[in-house]
Amino acid sequence: MKYSLKKLLGFGLILILTAIALISLRSKQVLQPLIVGMNDWPGYSVILYAESKGLFTKRGLDVKLVHFEEQNDNLRATMRGYQDASFAPYPRPCNWIFLKTPQSLSWLPMFPPVPTAL
Repeated sequence: MKYSLKKLLGFGLILILTAIALISLRSKQVLQPLIVGMNDWPGYSVILYAESKGLFTKRGLDVKLVHFEEQNDNLRATMRGYQDASFAPYPRPCNWIFLKTPQSLSWLPMFPPVPTAL
């Protein structure tokens, strides 16, 4: 039986890729923790439930929850890079950013035009 060079190279390539895939599946991947800030707002109880039932680890996530008394401290910690994300109600971050840098959000239709001089 005669095989062409293309078929042999194709078979060899598939064999090598399969071996690489099997080796990579056997190696354990170290999860980087995802640090998320939150406060005691009752709407976040679903997050605490997910943590207590281990739903994050079942999905392959290593989530560390950081509790804050004040929502502004939570947002500042995220913006300064001390944590990866924040659970926050939508209007709160927008209002905070809006007050700090009014020109950055003046184009959004949900906000009224920002006066240039106060």
